[in-house]
Amino acid sequence: PESITADGYAELGDILKTFSRESVIKVIGTVRNRVPGTEDGRNPTGEVEVLIKTAELLNSSKPLPFEVAEQKGSMLPSEDLRLKYRYLDLRRHVMAENLRFRHSVVTSLRTALNSRGFTEIETPMLVRSTPEGARDFIVPSRTSPGDFYALPQSPQMYKQLLMVGGMDRYFQLARCFRDEDSRSDRQPEFTQIDMEMSFVDQEDIFVHLEKMFKYIFSRCKGRELGYDFPRITWLECMDKYGSDKPDIRFDLPIVELTDLAKN
Repeated sequence: PESITADGYAELGDILKTFSRESVIKVIGTVRNRVPGTEDGRNPTGEVEVLIKTAELLNSSKPLPFEVAEQKGSMLPSEDLRLKYRYLDLRRHVMAENLRFRHSVVTSLRTALNSRGFTEIETPMLVRSTPEGARDFIVPSRTSPGDFYALPQSPQMYKQLLMVGGMDRYFQLARCFRDEDSRSDRQPEFTQIDMEMSFVDQEDIFVHLEKMFKYIFSRCKGRELGYDFPRITWLECMDKYGSDKPDIRFDLPIVELTDLAKN
């Protein structure tokens, strides 16, 4: 208040009263350091403030179906409501960070594979149906009535074409479509990284993937994984965890108790 004349302060106050949460506003002023003792270290801009000279309401907002800004102790709305108003849900900090993190991972992945001689190739979406593990999504052909395209469950059929055609190392972020019930790690439409290499053995695959993951962790998480990834055989994996893709974070291996229980 002491920075503005009494008349100007009253006028500015009247304008600010017309602002509501999520309104679009225009503010002109001076960015300056906050008054000592009023800084907020939890806020990315908690060290500065804007001394407002003029303010203008560009567009008012109707009441929102749920609060976008996460408040302390606030409850997340139901998933149905969040999906109905997806454009609002995406404005929540955690959702925006999810999208940025995925972008960061994909960018790092491309850089890592490019440095190792891989070529990124895009393959067609409208293909001929091939026998796969799930039902195809089909698209009618306008030019050939009665015929249909299939959406690819994965781009396997093009791998052989590309390998024989001389693209000895290729990858793509492939869109996959499978008409099947959703599971925890599978949706009708999803993205997978698809890689193919000619004239390699198992060790080549391990080395390429390990280096790729280490680079992604370094760029996206700032963590240097300065150790070799542990390797175990399939038989050891099944005996110890009962699964060929165990989550070893829990360290709950199967313990053989036959000798104790046989009597």
